[in-house]
Amino acid sequence: MIYATQKQIARKLGVSRQAVGFALSDDPDIRKQLSEATRNRIRKAAQKMGYTQHRAALAIKSGRTQIVGVAGHVARTSSTLDRLTALSQVFSENNYRILFSTFESHCTQQEQDVIEDLLAHRVDGLVVLNPSTSDLSCYTRLHDRGFPLVMLSGDFSEHDLPRVLLDTGQGKYDLACHLIELGHRRIAFAIGQFKYHASNPHSDWNGFTKAMHEADLPVVDSWMLKDELVDRESVARFTGRVLDGPDRPTAIMYTNDEMALVGLHAIMARGLRVPRDISITGYDDFPLASLVSPTLTTANQNYLEQSRIAFAMLQHQMDSQPMDDSCRMLIPPQLVIRQSTGAVNR
Repeated sequence: MIYATQKQIARKLGVSRQAVGFALSDDPDIRKQLSEATRNRIRKAAQKMGYTQHRAALAIKSGRTQIVGVAGHVARTSSTLDRLTALSQVFSENNYRILFSTFESHCTQQEQDVIEDLLAHRVDGLVVLNPSTSDLSCYTRLHDRGFPLVMLSGDFSEHDLPRVLLDTGQGKYDLACHLIELGHRRIAFAIGQFKYHASNPHSDWNGFTKAMHEADLPVVDSWMLKDELVDRESVARFTGRVLDGPDRPTAIMYTNDEMALVGLHAIMARGLRVPRDISITGYDDFPLASLVSPTLTTANQNYLEQSRIAFAMLQHQMDSQPMDDSCRMLIPPQLVIRQSTGAVNR
């Protein structure tokens, strides 16, 4: 596709190149030097001729590329897509594009290579979804140099970096309390090793155990899936094991909605009914959660709000404004009660 230049638009309309520049300027004080009728005529012609501002020229003029790098070790789940969609929407609304790159877990060198590549593209800032390891030295060095960045995962006790975190621990606490209020006393939890961070006060594990301890309920080790990766195979095995045991739980919490659907399939395969025989909960509130039968009790993570706050933090840094305690924020989830949880029936 061939894009029109300001010079071609000026020749087409019989106006000066300067007039076209004034009409297409982002600065309202410059635009108002032309009459409204002239501005509208030029802008209409520019749109019809396929004019677009040259990003390289804009970068030279403003000192910014209007591109933000997004990097992280991410799982192939619907929640990852939801998070990226929210980031893309918010940054697009603010005239920024996203350059997205991933790295493998536990690969510090690859992570550093990805960050260096994004910096080579002259991104204006960096959003980090999930670091590959606990080594955050490359991000600390960038932050100390004044480079704008925001972390979307981790722990507030880890380094003094700008963060916008989703309080998944609160979400698991709320879901456990909901089950306890329904009369459940034997609750299993498919949490997985990546969410088992006893040292993090906002972790899934601490949220769950807090609710159980407050209600003087036991956390039965054989009903916990916390020493291996959470995937379809491990969750199916775990669900079958706790259901086939001599004293099965009355409720199972799953680390996310997708794994809850795997559990639901295993439950139904044994002729059990949800929630009459056993209640289940998910997490994330992905689209299918409201479409399956029974619909899934879960918690909604506000990715859109997280993205808006992350952009505001980056904008704050890009404008060279000093950061204070507001650079570290925790966003609570919203409990969504549906059909998959009910009062204890046995």
